[in-house]
Amino acid sequence: MNIFKNLFMNSRDKRRIAKYKARDSYWESIGLVEDDVLAPIINPAFQGYPQWPDLRQAYKVIRTTNTIIIATDGLSDDFEDEDSGNGFGIELYVESNDEKLINMPMEQLNNTWLFQLLFQAACNAAQSGAYYNAIHTYGVVSSEFWDIDIDDRYMTENESVGVLVGIEHENRPSSMTFENDKILMVSVTAIKPEELNEIVVNGRAYRDQLAKMLQDQNRFNVIDLDRETL
Repeated sequence: MNIFKNLFMNSRDKRRIAKYKARDSYWESIGLVEDDVLAPIINPAFQGYPQWPDLRQAYKVIRTTNTIIIATDGLSDDFEDEDSGNGFGIELYVESNDEKLINMPMEQLNNTWLFQLLFQAACNAAQSGAYYNAIHTYGVVSSEFWDIDIDDRYMTENESVGVLVGIEHENRPSSMTFENDKILMVSVTAIKPEELNEIVVNGRAYRDQLAKMLQDQNRFNVIDLDRETL
C-alpha cells in the first residue's frame, strides 16, 4: 500500500512542479518574474476564505518595462488527492502603470489596493468556480468589490469598486496550455463608477463596448489611476 501511495505522490509532485514551471514560462515571456512569491503566513483557507484547489495560495509579481503585474499562482493547481485536471482552469492577474507600485519593494505589495483587488477576485473565483465558464461564454464579465483602498476617483458612492474581468491584451496570450488542457490567463481591471453605472443600466452591450474602448485606446487591462472616464 505504501509503495502505491509513494508512486502516486511522486507522480503528483512531478506534475505539480511541471505546472509551476509552465506558469513561470508564461510570465517570463511577458516580463521579469520575481524569484519569490507573495504568500500569507497563515493560509486564508484557515481563516474562513475559500480554499484553492491544492490548498496552497500564492501570488507572482511580474515587472514589465512600464507596468507591474500581480498574478495568482495556484487557481489552476490540481485539486487535492487528484493527479489530473487543472483546478478551476484559470489564473487571474491585475496590472497597473502606477509608478509608486512599479518601484515598490515586493514585500510591501500585499498591502496595496492592487493586491486587494486581486485577492477579492481570487476569492470569488475559488468560491464559485464559475469564472472559467463565464469568461469562456461571455468573453468579459463585470463585478463589484468592497474594501479596496483605491483612489477615490475609482470609488462608488457605496465605497465599492467596479471591475471588468477578461479584457485581453494584444501582446500576450489569453491562455496557456498544460498537457493539452487550456488554462485561461485572465485580467481583472478596475473601472470608473460612471462606467459601472452604465453597465448596471445597459448590461452586456455597454460592458463589451467599454472593453473595446479600452482596447482601442491601447489601455487594454492596465489600470491607470489618472485616466478619464470613457
